[in-house]
Amino acid sequence: MLSKRLVISLAVITLVIISFVFACFYQFSQFIKAPLSQSSDAITYELAPGTGALRMLYQLKRQGVINERQRVLLGWYIQYKGHEKSLKAGEYLIPLAITPMQLMHKLIKGEVIQYPFTLKEGATFKEVMQAIQALPKVRNTLTNQTPEEIMKLLGENGSPEGKFFPETYFYTANMTDLNLLVRAHELMHKKLHLAWQMRSPEVVVNSPYEALILASIVEKEAAQDNERSLISGVFQRRLQKNMLLQADPTVVYGVQDEYTGKLTREQLRKDTPYNTYVHKGLPPTPIACPSLKSIIAAMHPDKSEALYFVAKGDGSHVFSSDLKAHNEAVRQYQLPALYRFGVGINLEGVK
Repeated sequence: MLSKRLVISLAVITLVIISFVFACFYQFSQFIKAPLSQSSDAITYELAPGTGALRMLYQLKRQGVINERQRVLLGWYIQYKGHEKSLKAGEYLIPLAITPMQLMHKLIKGEVIQYPFTLKEGATFKEVMQAIQALPKVRNTLTNQTPEEIMKLLGENGSPEGKFFPETYFYTANMTDLNLLVRAHELMHKKLHLAWQMRSPEVVVNSPYEALILASIVEKEAAQDNERSLISGVFQRRLQKNMLLQADPTVVYGVQDEYTGKLTREQLRKDTPYNTYVHKGLPPTPIACPSLKSIIAAMHPDKSEALYFVAKGDGSHVFSSDLKAHNEAVRQYQLPALYRFGVGINLEGVK
């Protein structure tokens, strides 16, 4: 009789334990799939490197993401899944209505906040550095480095001008300025060399770097996309004929801060390495970061006979194959603003 009672008691106890375990498992399974809050707000949380799971949960509790019960259950969940060493450091945007499962997925996958940064087409290296070093959350490590020293950190020698691809990049908190430069530099190298491999037979520049220099001039001269290859063609035919390029943007780059919005006669005659009214051939370096459109234009010049172009004042240009027609276009569109004419002005005859 006692043996039967014992069996029944054990059976009851076992059933209670099974029911309790099942209830706990059910509640836990419901917990990890249910929102932590009904709030539509979100908080920014930074998980510092080396922060353990227990400390992280206390931090999340202090910031109002979880309560004490949720902290305990999340601690069990992390231990059960073995996620203690899988959490990725970084800055996170955490919706308060996130589920525990979604929260762990975010922290394990490292889905940190991504900030956008747009490197503008036509920017000089000085402007690129000013823009990067003004970004929030970026660590500035290059403040005291010269441009040449920065290029050495990127694995190159010489000028950094024009070697960074205009694009929108995304960065995370505590990324360095050098990290951003590396990405933009690598992308420019990739785009430039791919375009070089696909260049047309009409190209007269001798290397990808010369094409980059030409593309930077096209970038500064062209206001309309449909004229980029036309401008490229003018410059390349002038190079082929050993003519002066006479590109105003190179003069502007050479005089730097002396330029106040309008080139003067003295600036047009100032002997800088970038004055293409004085020196034949391409300038020694690019003058800005060219867009992909300008790079493609440098690799695919038009096949016309135009050697000159002049701005009409509306963003477009008049292209001419002889100096007489060009000077007539200058008189029509540029006078009396004599210092805003385009490529190919005869310094002796027109100035």
